[in-house]
Amino acid sequence: PDIIIGAELNVIRNLIAKGHLTDLMPYNIDTEALLPQAVDALRIDDALYGLPIAAYTDVLYYNKAFVDAAPETLLELLEEAKTGQKIAIPTDFRDAYWGISAFNGKILDGNGAIVIDDGFVHWLSWLLRASEEPTIILNNNYPDLLQSFIDGEVAYLIGSSSDYPFLAESLPPDQLGLALLPRVQDQPGSFLELEVMTISQVTANETLSVELLSFLTNRTHQRLLALSGSGHIPVNHQVSFDSRLAPTAAVLQDQGEAAVIIPLAHVDIEDFLQEAGTEIFVQVLAGVLTPEDAAKQLSQEAADYNLATKHK
Repeated sequence: PDIIIGAELNVIRNLIAKGHLTDLMPYNIDTEALLPQAVDALRIDDALYGLPIAAYTDVLYYNKAFVDAAPETLLELLEEAKTGQKIAIPTDFRDAYWGISAFNGKILDGNGAIVIDDGFVHWLSWLLRASEEPTIILNNNYPDLLQSFIDGEVAYLIGSSSDYPFLAESLPPDQLGLALLPRVQDQPGSFLELEVMTISQVTANETLSVELLSFLTNRTHQRLLALSGSGHIPVNHQVSFDSRLAPTAAVLQDQGEAAVIIPLAHVDIEDFLQEAGTEIFVQVLAGVLTPEDAAKQLSQEAADYNLATKHK
């Protein structure tokens, strides 16, 4: 194919390793209007192997048949559970990362190495407390939680904005609500999943491909895409929304601004954390590990991983 749109970053990384993708740097594409962190995430050394054309992240969905508005804080979320409202929270690492962020935690240092800090411990402790509430459903099987929300079994769901059109179609009209992830103090962020366009080394017309990139990332197209109900977050920072006129698009943009991007150069880290981190969540919620012991164990596994990847 001339172009590839929507490939996951680990697929893009493999295509780069095989020499199948074009470095965009020689084309001097104007990326000034795009989110710098999203563009930089697609660089390896001095090469740029694609451009973001949209993004997704996790948000708080709620069913307006049960509640009028969403809680703004984790404390308020717990209070909702105590009133009997059911809440579905995924506990696989990728979808649960936002809670680490809520407690001012991070997972990467400035050199791209994995770090496990107090935010991880605080989030595990909160989840352990939440697990005592019968109306809070913690599960690392996200599709099951998604179906529970569709079936009207839960009032709240932490889920990907990519599911917005599916949920909007599955629920009765005007029943789907969307809000920012609940915070402790500052707004937490989940991972920002980029939808990327890359150009093949064997493209028949590089000029047309570059022009398509420019079109897909321009202000007008980005605005229309964000307003289409697709759950997309614009990657052009010249786009903005009035929350009174476009509340869903405004929430998605605000949530996207708090999100974290795993760079293409470190994409293997997310796979490692998804496997090792999810298992840690399972052990804590099963009572096998305390949050403190879990942090120590994952820190050791991360240190071993950092050392192994450093010597590759």
